[in-house]
Amino acid sequence: MQNRNFIIVLMAWFIILTGFCFTIFPYQDSFYYWTWSQKLQLSYYDGPPLIAYTLRFFTQIFGNTVFSINFLGVISAYLSAYYIFKISKALNDSTKVAQFATILFLTYPFVTTRFIYNNMTYDCLENLCYIIISYYIILFLLTRKYNYWLLIGFFSGLAMLSKYSAVVLFLAIFIFFISYGLKYKIFMHWQLYAGILICLIMFFPVIYWNYINDWISFKYQLNSHKWIGEVGSINSSDKYGLPGMWFYILNCIMATYHILILILAIALIKYKYKPLGNIGERFLFILFLVFILFWLYISYSSHVGLNYALPVVFVLIYFVAKFLAGNNLNKVFSVLILSFSVISIGMMVDHSLIKNGNINNYNKFIKSGLIKQPLQIWSIPK
Repeated sequence: MQNRNFIIVLMAWFIILTGFCFTIFPYQDSFYYWTWSQKLQLSYYDGPPLIAYTLRFFTQIFGNTVFSINFLGVISAYLSAYYIFKISKALNDSTKVAQFATILFLTYPFVTTRFIYNNMTYDCLENLCYIIISYYIILFLLTRKYNYWLLIGFFSGLAMLSKYSAVVLFLAIFIFFISYGLKYKIFMHWQLYAGILICLIMFFPVIYWNYINDWISFKYQLNSHKWIGEVGSINSSDKYGLPGMWFYILNCIMATYHILILILAIALIKYKYKPLGNIGERFLFILFLVFILFWLYISYSSHVGLNYALPVVFVLIYFVAKFLAGNNLNKVFSVLILSFSVISIGMMVDHSLIKNGNINNYNKFIKSGLIKQPLQIWSIPK
């Protein structure tokens, strides 16, 4: 793909998404986090505060509007895509792979559209932090410049301020360096410990808030998703054990990754594709594997939502892009992008103001008194 065409595609998609920012009516979750932004705290009952401060920043610029909430999702997606481009370029020194990966991510309907454009929550920020941290880990692996650990520490702090489940990324990093990276001797360098200190300092306000509130947020996150609810509810007790794991495989992994898994299966079987060509790609593989297996284990006793597929979808997208670009499957790529774009637009139309029932949820927030400043809506269906 020529650079000119690549830029045109990015700009055209950005214009389309920006237009939908005026019409997509956010899910109840998005309103929930927006209410946080109206009363800024060190942390909150349901999680850390970065989403609240980010939403406050956007609403200060664009006002208390539907556009403000949705546009944050678009910006987070494009920032994520920018770092996916840089990861792909660093691993392959191939502009084509980087371009393919960027566009695949931005148009992928079953994750990016579903959990970023249509449902702006703190998962969007966690996803961005995952990608940025992965980028600097890869740069370190390729250059052995230990000062990258200071940046990794900073973005790890942001990740923890986004969502507590960012600890899974740290687990993956630790396992990788124990398994493959001992030769880098990172445990012998002060930059690693300085990075950890930076992360802890950034996260300390959340720890302090939990301390003065009887660790309420940590307790809630550890217990709220258990399979102990009434049968038929989201946390239905009849899913405890193997049914819960099967639910995770079908509804979280297969429902979000299916197309990507199918393409990679064809690549491995028919084309003898060998995706793990360097140490950076092995890191991405370990990251994806640890992430999937960790939540598979958790799903035995707790409900794992579909949105938990978001933070590592970029790994599969990168390997798919590398396969398509490396085998010059340009027509296949074009068909995928066209299909993804059409499906994504259809999903965004379906979640526009005209059809979306979340206005009722918003009205409930108004009546409850949780919302102090009413959200301005560009058009309200009759």
